[in-house]
Amino acid sequence: MSKQRGVAIYDRWSDEATGTRPAKRWYVRVWDSTSRRYQGQSFAERAEGVAWGEEKRAQFVLRLDNAAPASLTALAEQYVRELRARGRNAGYVDEIERVCQAVALAGADDLKGANVAGVVREWLSNIAGNWYPDAADNKFRRRTCLVLSPITKNRFLQHLRSLMRYAVVVGALTKDPLAGIRRFTEDKPLKPIFTLDELRALLDRSREGDAYYLIFAVLIYSGCRMGEALHLRWENIDFTGKRLAVKLSDAYALKRGKERTVFLQPELSVILEPMKQPSGYVIAGDIWRKRNRKHLGVSFKAYLKRCGVKPGDRSPHSARHTWVSLLLASGENVFFVAGEAGHEALITTQGYARGQGAYRDGVIDWKRGVFQLRNVAKEDDVPVAHGAWLAD
Repeated sequence: MSKQRGVAIYDRWSDEATGTRPAKRWYVRVWDSTSRRYQGQSFAERAEGVAWGEEKRAQFVLRLDNAAPASLTALAEQYVRELRARGRNAGYVDEIERVCQAVALAGADDLKGANVAGVVREWLSNIAGNWYPDAADNKFRRRTCLVLSPITKNRFLQHLRSLMRYAVVVGALTKDPLAGIRRFTEDKPLKPIFTLDELRALLDRSREGDAYYLIFAVLIYSGCRMGEALHLRWENIDFTGKRLAVKLSDAYALKRGKERTVFLQPELSVILEPMKQPSGYVIAGDIWRKRNRKHLGVSFKAYLKRCGVKPGDRSPHSARHTWVSLLLASGENVFFVAGEAGHEALITTQGYARGQGAYRDGVIDWKRGVFQLRNVAKEDDVPVAHGAWLAD
């Protein structure tokens, strides 16, 4: 084998074990990075093979498109026939055929056109439930006209890209004209959080006799997950240093086994100090720790209703989202909040904090990172550095 400017040339006569020599002595192949396959051909004359290889290499490297006009409809028919011959799933092949027909009708039949990608992108962006052009075919046509989901749009885009790869392999195209189209994504709905008025109703002193009051207070003031709050121990709270430690224990495994410390909010300190114990769980009563997530969620929503707050889609984890949003809205640094929350990726904290804008006006008078949901904070009630204290 020899190489000449990226073209691999094989002498088929050099293999003595074959016995008989093939008529075409030289085999030339070139790597196509688009289809991620080698394209090769045999020639009787070496010079002829070198010329072919250099021409192909120029097409692949420079992305020259000197092939004959490519029709999406004709390529789709050929591609579908091959898929059926391979025994591919009939429903899968039928959908590819219908997608290609619809895109061709939308104006992208000429794959050498200047705006093929733009036409396909616009078609996918505006596609509705009645997308298939044959209205008489009710088997494959939805009766509603709702916009299709990003998952369905991405599936259709994948069908078209598979056709483009096939077109490159058969030589109808030298590159994929749809390579620049990005996959469709769906904005995640805003996580349900609490308003300041709802928080004040849930933390009102008149509710202190409620069995769930203390649980909610720990959730909203510490940002703990429900399991972390239920397994919080008195010996892990430093009232002097104003730190609360979320630690591993035999009874509860932290998420990813990561311990952390959290600023002890002054208002939470006021709630906890009168009931302070040398050791044991802050949330007394093993009945809470024996409940599963579903039962804890039911109890959580029942407490919201007792306080006159509509539960909606909110869960105990909504308190953690609210806690992150309040910290950032009050002026805390996102890196500090990520450390307090125990997030490994900053993007997770930013996703939690999408609702912080709703609090900006309500927390304008707050000291940085100090919640004022129950009473007025004192001048010296300011956070200490993250990780400054950790109980042994």
